[in-house]
Amino acid sequence: MRMLHYALSPGGFLFLGNAESTSRHARLFAAVEKKHRILRRREAGATLPALQPHSIPVLQTPAPPVRRHPGADRIDKAVGRVMQQYAPAYFVIDANHEISRFSGAETGTYLEPSEGPANLNLFNILRKTLRPVVRAAVNQALAEGQRVINDNLTIRINGKPRPLTLIVEPIGGDKGPTSAGGCVVAFRDTTSSVPPDASATTSDTHAQSLEKELSATKLQLQAATDELEAHIQDMQTTTEEFHAVNEELQSSNEELETAKEEMQSVNEELQTINSELNNKNDQLTRLNTDMQNLLDSTQIATIFLDDQLAIRHFTPALTQLFPVRDTDVGRPITQIVTDLDYNTIWQM
Repeated sequence: MRMLHYALSPGGFLFLGNAESTSRHARLFAAVEKKHRILRRREAGATLPALQPHSIPVLQTPAPPVRRHPGADRIDKAVGRVMQQYAPAYFVIDANHEISRFSGAETGTYLEPSEGPANLNLFNILRKTLRPVVRAAVNQALAEGQRVINDNLTIRINGKPRPLTLIVEPIGGDKGPTSAGGCVVAFRDTTSSVPPDASATTSDTHAQSLEKELSATKLQLQAATDELEAHIQDMQTTTEEFHAVNEELQSSNEELETAKEEMQSVNEELQTINSELNNKNDQLTRLNTDMQNLLDSTQIATIFLDDQLAIRHFTPALTQLFPVRDTDVGRPITQIVTDLDYNTIWQM
């Protein structure tokens, strides 16, 4: 959906199928025809989606080795260990909020993984109290393309408040190994910047601390409110889609009911026709029985032949003239041997 939003012109239209929706990206598209899934592109700060094109390796001439002082590596490592205590903890994320770089072990202070399958999504492993503020800052930085700094954050670690400064800055694909649309999320611990006597219980210091904590709480509340509104919009969009699907199901149900009524009507007609055929069959059976009884009672030798002189039916009296049996039905009469004089019969 981010790719389609980025590719569409301002005010462009997007056509989706019945099984597709933009419930998770409601802020990117506005519904024009919900039933037919016609959407219009919103101006929500288009950013280039995270793509991974195949890179072509380029052969480079190796640079000549730089001569270093024998103790330079040891000094650099020592300086790195010292500066690591004062450098901010940071995460490098892409446009999908997936972490691609960690600054080091100091990031563990800000992590609180959620229950479920393991993943590297920042908002699934970040402390829950920091998620709303960080999400709002990341969205703002990606939408405006500028650095966002929030120095009024406070988190509680082991029951003690710790002031923080949040820094979110977007980075381009040509400035590092990350893809376009990513950003750096850094946390700077400002506790060390407070002088040693700052813990004195003076009224001004206490008031300033309370004001900072109140301001941080307001920011967190505002971020949580914005996130809740986004979720509410997603739920409304999902509810509307469910309503549309429900209407389609109701329409299909009505069509099935109509088809069922038509099938019942056809079934009743078939039952009526079947009843009439049964009645006619019974009448024909009775007529055949009456005819058979009539022929048997007349004691007249009668034989019925077809056009090929094959026997179709005969009366019992005929057996006195022709030695025929029931199994002879279908045989030509000329194959039956008899003592009768045919010439006399034909003359008669």
